[in-house]
Amino acid sequence: MRPELTRALLALSAVGAAIVAAVAAGAAGEWAAAGAAIVAASSASMLAATLVRSRASVRIRPDLGRWLDERAAMTGESRDVLADRALAMQRDRLGETEAER
Repeated sequence: MRPELTRALLALSAVGAAIVAAVAAGAAGEWAAAGAAIVAASSASMLAATLVRSRASVRIRPDLGRWLDERAAMTGESRDVLADRALAMQRDRLGETEAER
């Protein structure tokens, strides 16, 4: 699974956990804890949305877009998979470590 998707899924699971905690705290009459859990849910959902949007906001050059379209048509793979693979290969050639990515 791609790292950005993993981070987005973890953030979404944090949203769910915070909502459950808010409901449980509210049912127990602990309104301060419920409020804190709602704030945590809001923060986690904003993080998840940012992670998902950040990938879509990267612009690519038109010639690279055409190359991705042609390659996707030839192989049947999605543009995202091809772009991720090409980027990983370039980073590998540059000698980047996983921590630098």
